[in-house]
Amino acid sequence: MKRRRYVWAIAIFLCLVWYLPEAAGGGYFFSESAAIRKTFSLPEAPVVYEKTMGDKKVVVANSEGGLRAMLLETKWKVLHRVTHMTALLPREPSDTLLRTWSASLTSDNQYDTLIVAQSKHPDAKQIIVSNDALDQEIPASLEQVRKASSIFIEMDVENGFAVYNGLLEPQSVGAFVFRQVDDSRRVLSVGY
Repeated sequence: MKRRRYVWAIAIFLCLVWYLPEAAGGGYFFSESAAIRKTFSLPEAPVVYEKTMGDKKVVVANSEGGLRAMLLETKWKVLHRVTHMTALLPREPSDTLLRTWSASLTSDNQYDTLIVAQSKHPDAKQIIVSNDALDQEIPASLEQVRKASSIFIEMDVENGFAVYNGLLEPQSVGAFVFRQVDDSRRVLSVGY
């Protein structure tokens, strides 16, 4: 009788392990590396930067096609899935800033937004993301930028990378302007 209970307990445990990722909403894996590799069929790409923010982690990997930024979500501390993945690109070949962003609509009508930038400028200490219009007159000061924008995100540069993940209102998503800023808050470069 004890043996039968033991066999049933093992069978139930194996079923739980097998179906747990699907019960959590699908697309989950038991390791971060499996989530990255299997979700987007990427070969092993070396991770060049990662930052944990609560139950989420931003990972930048150097794949064959260039740098890829991914947002990993962890559920119940054992299941992992990629919710965003996007390539970091410069606007021009000589640009010292590679940037990308990705947003997905949530059930509460906001966008879960990932913004990642890599600065190659030696003096850049922050990346400021706003949505002021560059088609018009470029604001002279960061305070004017703040007033002209519905968002003003300040991201510290760590090991050459700056990241942001948060919820934004639909009217604030898109047409982002990226500014590299030095220690004295002097703007080093501006671009979309």
